[in-house]
Amino acid sequence: MISGGATAAPETVDLSLAKLAPVACPFHAPARVRCSTLEVPENWSLGAGSKRIRILVATVAAADSAARLKDPIVLLPGGPGVSSLFSLPLIASSPAGRDRDIIVVESRGYGYSEPALSCNGVDDLAACYRRWTAQGVDVEQYRSIPSTHDVEALRRALRLGPWNVLGVSFGAYYALQYERLYPEALRSVTLDSGDTMQAGYDWTRPSTLNAFARVFDDCQADPACNKAYPDLRNRFIATMRDAERSPETYQGQPVTAARIFDRLYLTMYYSFSLRFTPMLVDAAARKDYATLFASRETAESEGYGPFDPTRRSALGLNAATLCGDDNPSPGVQEARVPYKNPWPEDIKADIRPEGWDFARRCASWPVRPTPPELTGPVQSDLPTLLLSGSYDPICPTEYSEAIALHLDHPNLVVDPSSSHSVLASGNPCILQTYVDFLRDPHAPVRTGCALRIAPVDWAISSSGAPAEAP
Repeated sequence: MISGGATAAPETVDLSLAKLAPVACPFHAPARVRCSTLEVPENWSLGAGSKRIRILVATVAAADSAARLKDPIVLLPGGPGVSSLFSLPLIASSPAGRDRDIIVVESRGYGYSEPALSCNGVDDLAACYRRWTAQGVDVEQYRSIPSTHDVEALRRALRLGPWNVLGVSFGAYYALQYERLYPEALRSVTLDSGDTMQAGYDWTRPSTLNAFARVFDDCQADPACNKAYPDLRNRFIATMRDAERSPETYQGQPVTAARIFDRLYLTMYYSFSLRFTPMLVDAAARKDYATLFASRETAESEGYGPFDPTRRSALGLNAATLCGDDNPSPGVQEARVPYKNPWPEDIKADIRPEGWDFARRCASWPVRPTPPELTGPVQSDLPTLLLSGSYDPICPTEYSEAIALHLDHPNLVVDPSSSHSVLASGNPCILQTYVDFLRDPHAPVRTGCALRIAPVDWAISSSGAPAEAP
């Protein structure tokens, strides 16, 4: 039986039912971090009659306690179902945290919140769904609307005035819902690599191939990159086709087209590894699998000590949210992403970007759609900063442009050298733009420095040594 609480309106929700309590962080936390749990009703519409769940909150105290301002930043992470706690060292070093606390919400359904709807891959989703429902979990309550009530309940429990919301990737979807339901709670909104309510996962194939095309074109335009890695587009197509027809074996595993694509896609996905993409396409084409599949630890996991890797993501929460919320109207074309270059049909079919198996996931995790009045575009007069990376394969600039169409005060800044999660790239121009925006969200955003950002410094390897690859 499907309950009605998943779309409870603010006027029907008693946010005072939330209880906040300090706890020891369940992981080795960086300096200035303190943890707490927010206990809330699983089903907000049932109020005190609902069972309770717990949400972990990590607060990074302002670096300069004497200059600490009263309007903190609340970070809504992406995925959905991907923990931001792995990025706490990076968050703690952000210049935006000099004079503001940064509050990281581990949303209901994943990470160190309880329950965490973890599953062992897409093949396990149907069985996972049965396990969680058998344990009494109301899977309808794990989507953006209840999560938005949670965040507002946290603000009130902290007795804060309007604060600054930062939504990253799908966190931008949460942030937009927050704008829709509780506009009075927000001082400013920043959407980094924003996922729009007008888009769907079926649009990730063109956005991904557009990002690859940009890498290939820009490498070709760079004399050193083009000399080292010529004709990348055609070699990429040939490599994918060859691996699809007759995969070789490396370290006991078949080198399929899907495996090659996954490696290249993840390299291009992150700004810190974007520069290695041409080198790895070249390595794949030369069947240099030692270089292609070399890896090293990323900055996200450095300095951590024990952190349970199973807490990093929750596929059940991902399915519960996306299969309920990610239902764009077929008539909405604002965020439609066309192919900017022609691609062979077999290549379009063979790539597997994030969400390529969306229909399969949702068949295994049946939840009802969120009503269209809660998934349509958000109209807002709040000052909003939109950040987009030119190479982003999953949340392309078209998404930010579509969001901006419905905002009275949008400020769109495109970083020509970044991919997904622009602030995480550490670009001083983008970071300063964000800090300036927080200082006065109503002031004109100066974007001149973005026009002077240097092109990507493509990694060139004459030896093919794998040690440089991320």
